[in-house]
Amino acid sequence: PPERVFLIGPLKSHDAVSGTYKLMADRNDGRPAYGLESEEGEDTKQVIRYHPQSKRWIVDPEGLRNESAGDLYFPGNVPDPAETSNTKAEWMMLDSSSDTWTPQPGFACYVGRCPAKQVLFQGGPSGLAGVYTFCFTGLHNERGAYRKEGTDI
Repeated sequence: PPERVFLIGPLKSHDAVSGTYKLMADRNDGRPAYGLESEEGEDTKQVIRYHPQSKRWIVDPEGLRNESAGDLYFPGNVPDPAETSNTKAEWMMLDSSSDTWTPQPGFACYVGRCPAKQVLFQGGPSGLAGVYTFCFTGLHNERGAYRKEGTDI
């Protein structure tokens, strides 16, 4: 399994779970588990883990445990959470106000460290400078792709 994976999504509600997750020594049903790396370098309890009974990858703020509960889940029996981006299924997020699960288009898990959601480009040929936003539809050559706001660039 990869040493690091990242979760990223286009909605503000995704910010709480977006970030880089590091491979943990603990396994869950023989599958890898990943712990969130905080920006300050301190680990949190939040993990990506597999739940064998429901055959789901779960993002769980409560840590590594054998529960079907969590903030998000992916309904797929893939060996590693980074492989979820290679399927047509979508991550599902719990709406705590209605206690229902809703699909999360654009939310994904990839191998590597989490890129910035937006970058500022200055200089270069006329028209290229500006704010570029991460494209939530996939990676390009295993790297994040960005699009300038309001353009086709």
